[in-house]
Amino acid sequence: MNRRQRDVLRDAAPLHECRDCHLPIRFVRLDTGSALPVNPLTNPKGNVAARISGGRLVGFVISRDHRPGPLDSLRFMPHHATCEAKARSTSSSTTPPAAADEPLF
Repeated sequence: MNRRQRDVLRDAAPLHECRDCHLPIRFVRLDTGSALPVNPLTNPKGNVAARISGGRLVGFVISRDHRPGPLDSLRFMPHHATCEAKARSTSSSTTPPAAADEPLF
């Protein structure tokens, strides 16, 4: 990504802070209307294709039905895939299994 592209991206998708891990994130507006938090730097392994349209970063999650075209040149990694705070909270919130002698009902 060259300097001009970085400047355009900065203006179209300013940085925000993840409320869980406090790392910087950007938001991609999906075709469903929802905003998906992504890591701030482009990543060729990411599964979110995006482009700048109307001064905003818009895109979609790549799937069998949605393949990126030539205009969807930016790829991002969804932040939930790398958020360390989410990984910690998910692993610590699992409920231990019931003891064998404990009634289930």
